Amino acid sequence: MRSNKILLWTLCLAIPAVLSAQNTSKALKHVAKAEKHLAQGKLNKMLKAAKKARKNDPSLGESYALLGIYHYRNTDFENARSYFETSIEKDSNISVPRAYLGNLLFEEGEFDRALDEWSLSARLDPRNPEALASLALGFFQLGKKKEAVQLYRKALRWDKRYYDQEFLANFREGAGWGPKKLKAALALLEGVPAPRIRY
Repeated sequence: MRSNKILLWTLCLAIPAVLSAQNTSKALKHVAKAEKHLAQGKLNKMLKAAKKARKNDPSLGESYALLGIYHYRNTDFENARSYFETSIEKDSNISVPRAYLGNLLFEEGEFDRALDEWSLSARLDPRNPEALASLALGFFQLGKKKEAVQLYRKALRWDKRYYDQEFLANFREGAGWGPKKLKAALALLEGVPAPRIRY
């Protein structure tokens, strides 16, 4: 009789853990779908998948980061910031929300905090182009041009979208680049060895 009670208690304790693991597994599948939709530019599909991920496992920081990106891309910066901050609260080791939060802080004039977020984001994931490109802009603001160019080149290697005309225009303005330096960035993207940039 005692062994049956022990077995019953063991099952009572194990079932929630198994269900939780199943929910997390489902949530991670939805996160993967959301990331795929994001890469394809399908923001509404990304939103649906991110919401499903959050519903399956509300403790998963990635789903909040994706919801933040949705709002960021739709210029709803207040909600974007809230989701990025929640994502970081859920999991402080995710790089992406810190990079975007840094961008928002920068726009709000909180340069030091933005730089901290970008730096941490780049340390957490040295292949995060958003963090690298944003940190490069921050370094230009500080007059650290050599480091800025290195970071920007890394961002371009990981994601050629950072060759976006608007981004390059902002980068050029923040960097004080002339046509030769901008041409070096173009050459890098086209697979041609970039000429050495001198200051």
